[in-house]
Amino acid sequence: MSSVVTYNDMDLVCFDVFRNASKYRFILFYRPPGTDALSRHTAGLLCSALEELAMVDIPTFIVTDLNCPNIDWQSHPQAIGEIGSAFVDFTTSNGYVQCVMEATRGSNILDLIFCNDPILLSHIDVLPPFSSSDHNTIEFVISCEPTDYSVDSGETRKHYLWSEGDYESMAAYLHQIRWPDPLTTNFTANDLWSALCNVINNAIDLFVPYKFVSSQPGLKKTQVSQVYP
Repeated sequence: MSSVVTYNDMDLVCFDVFRNASKYRFILFYRPPGTDALSRHTAGLLCSALEELAMVDIPTFIVTDLNCPNIDWQSHPQAIGEIGSAFVDFTTSNGYVQCVMEATRGSNILDLIFCNDPILLSHIDVLPPFSSSDHNTIEFVISCEPTDYSVDSGETRKHYLWSEGDYESMAAYLHQIRWPDPLTTNFTANDLWSALCNVINNAIDLFVPYKFVSSQPGLKKTQVSQVYP
């Protein structure tokens, strides 16, 4: 495990876990309830910290009690108010998915797990509260299979800005693809899958802007961006 990063002005801790050649980042923070000026200031500090810590190209898990009951996480995330909107904008713009879909306190989903690679979460359970807590317990299991993430790599990788994609143009582009063609030129399941993935990935590169981030956590992201037509 790497050294732990803490922030004195907020309840936040960040640490990395190493397993073989793979690296996983965990960011835990607590936002006290409230919507006053101090609460908005604290939310701004938290979002700034997330911009620094969560913009990395390794599996990252953000675990938090956000105290934003007005966010509808069970459908397309929408928030009412400045604080909730700031967190929703950050997560949707940077490819993070909220994975807790059951109430954790009363009828509200307050305790959250965000992940930039949600397929790694093989199991999530909302369980009864621990000890005297008034929040339910969240238990989750991560599949830690070997990956090609290098802990020493200083290369940069694409980070897609999904919320800024031009999906109408992407749909029009995919509509004009002659989909039967790959079936006549690829004769194994693997070849056919690769051909279909190439079409989809090309569409993503054309219509979803991206920027390059360092694959080595701790380095600042570069400011190179792709502008789609």
